[in-house]
Amino acid sequence: MANKSLSKQIGRAPVKHGGAAPGKPAPHKPAQRTEATAAGMDVYDRIAWICLHVLVLLVPIAMSNFGPFNANGVPFTYDQFDIIKVFLQRGIMLIAFGAWAIGMLVRGGKVRFTRVEWVVLAFLGWVVLTTVFSVHPPTAIFGKYRRFEGLISFITYAVIFFTALQYADRPSRIRSLARTLAIGGFLVAGYGAIQVIGEVSLGVAKALQPLSLLVGMGLTIGFLALAYTRTGDDLETRRALIIGAIIAFVGSVIFYAGLSDNIALAGQSGLGVALDPVRWGDLPFETNRAFSTFGNPDLLGGYLIFPWAVTIGLALTEKHRLWRGIYWGFSVLNAFVGITSYVRGAWIGATVSLAILVFAYFRARSGSDMRLTGLDRGFIGGAALVSVAAVVGSSLRPDSVRNVASRVASIFEFGEGSALTRFQIWEAARAAIAERPILGWGADTFRLLFPMFKPAEYVEAAGYLSVADNVHNYPLQLASGIGIPGALLFYGAITVALVIAARAAFEKGAAARNLVLAGFWAAVVGYVVHLMFGLSVTGSTIIMWLALGVLLGPASSEHEAAP
Repeated sequence: MANKSLSKQIGRAPVKHGGAAPGKPAPHKPAQRTEATAAGMDVYDRIAWICLHVLVLLVPIAMSNFGPFNANGVPFTYDQFDIIKVFLQRGIMLIAFGAWAIGMLVRGGKVRFTRVEWVVLAFLGWVVLTTVFSVHPPTAIFGKYRRFEGLISFITYAVIFFTALQYADRPSRIRSLARTLAIGGFLVAGYGAIQVIGEVSLGVAKALQPLSLLVGMGLTIGFLALAYTRTGDDLETRRALIIGAIIAFVGSVIFYAGLSDNIALAGQSGLGVALDPVRWGDLPFETNRAFSTFGNPDLLGGYLIFPWAVTIGLALTEKHRLWRGIYWGFSVLNAFVGITSYVRGAWIGATVSLAILVFAYFRARSGSDMRLTGLDRGFIGGAALVSVAAVVGSSLRPDSVRNVASRVASIFEFGEGSALTRFQIWEAARAAIAERPILGWGADTFRLLFPMFKPAEYVEAAGYLSVADNVHNYPLQLASGIGIPGALLFYGAITVALVIAARAAFEKGAAARNLVLAGFWAAVVGYVVHLMFGLSVTGSTIIMWLALGVLLGPASSEHEAAP
């Protein structure tokens, strides 16, 4: 029977089985484990659990261009962003799922299930079928280059969903994954903030160069000292401090080396000194627009919805004043970089997620003594001021893209600019769906379809050589690739998961107990809204599937499996 609530899930005692009834053979029992092992994790569980954290932390920040540490500034791969993220997530999940499976085979254990897995399995079976009948099976299997959302990626999504479901069974583990997501989001947003600032004068750069190294080394020593002298038995805090020390050390070294190269380059050209340690050359979008480790502002904006919503949930539930302030600081940074990425779909998604969090907060505090602290109010006010400053500052820019007011107004201008182009691409997608509504044309094959279905108005506006490789509307993208049944199964799995998880995430009077779950719930909804106007890439969408596994962990049924 499925668990009734998060509190019952955690508080439930294990069922003890007595001996066999007289005259009946004794039932086969799984291998016995010690109490400590049963309550905690053995080596197989620890491998899988660490892999989940590594995936959440490293996949979003992974890219193959390390700036001053690349020979002649040339990246290791031609596609500097997506292919390395795909490689990492598939490798990590092979190790994680393999460790879990070996552990189950060797010593048995509990397998967690929900009704959602049946929908996911039906979805994967349908994608296999559409791949067989695809207009180009290799693309349907591997996905388009620099998107890679073919059959293999959908299988990867299902694997991370199932693995997260097995381990996110208690508040401490859910909070641990949320903390790692917050740290990863901070790294991505921090690099984006450097890109927004852009350049400084030569004098400021020369002052920042040694200062960055001193601050980085100081933070490294400080974090390590706290980790081994003040944490006691709190292993999660110790790990977080050690991760912080590694980040401070590596980040300061990269920034110092990159700034050295940029200072030398500025001395030759007489221009300002770029703060970004990577020289990106000519960008296909406006300067001083955040794109971070995703290579495109649209992709960055979609990813930031996850740390944005989850970090606010952490801040509202954190008891330690220092950590609470850190989480709020992360949230302010996410807001600043999210605004300065100038991605309208991400703005809409983040606004929806924030509204859901506000609703969850008032539900949780009803009948309890939970209230906002002075620290909370200060950071919320600070976030509001930062947002207003970013909006006002951008309104002074002459170009319409980096002007928040113009970007917001353009959302409602359907007959001109990029909105008109999007409608024309959507028209081509609808025509492709009408041609093959059931099986579609194969996952991620839209670039191959577009020349056959693009309207004449698009050719007139963008030129006959222009080819859209993505619909910029995920429901249409899915339906054109894997048919209407495939799109319905995909969104059906998400809907069923959210419905099941809503009871725990929005429990009335739960105080701070379930707000982190509400953060994951809001992040998934916000990202789904964003995909109505944006692009799905594996580096972001895989976080959505992990979030769905986390949401369903407390509500899952447990089945004992023999070795």
